[in-house]
Amino acid sequence: MRRITSKVEPKNSNQSDVDITPMMDVVFILLIFFVVTASFTQEKGLAINQPDFNSNAKTADSNIVVSIGHDQTIRINGNLITENLLYANIVRRLTVDPRSEVVVKVASNAYTSKLIRTLDELRKANVLDPPVSLDI
Repeated sequence: MRRITSKVEPKNSNQSDVDITPMMDVVFILLIFFVVTASFTQEKGLAINQPDFNSNAKTADSNIVVSIGHDQTIRINGNLITENLLYANIVRRLTVDPRSEVVVKVASNAYTSKLIRTLDELRKANVLDPPVSLDI
């Protein structure tokens, strides 16, 4: 009887194993390089001072409340005004009572550009860093 055996062929010389260790070393070195050289920038935002609701030093009557509503309208103590008259109204009210504080109330869906223009008008009237209350 004849025995059937299979021949074990040697590895084909065209096939070779790929060693990925050097490639992984290069990838880690590149990762370290980019982490070290990356510049981390801080995003600049709008500085908002929240009013202190616990202090009762001033009465609510002496405050000037500038509010920006959901419909993008500006009101001073509840009176509707235009954006062009904001500066004049604030200056007039501060002339009458210079100890008044200005508080800005902003609706949650008010435009940021409207808030910035309002704060710019207040700064022109020498109101520095008014507290801003966000109505959410």
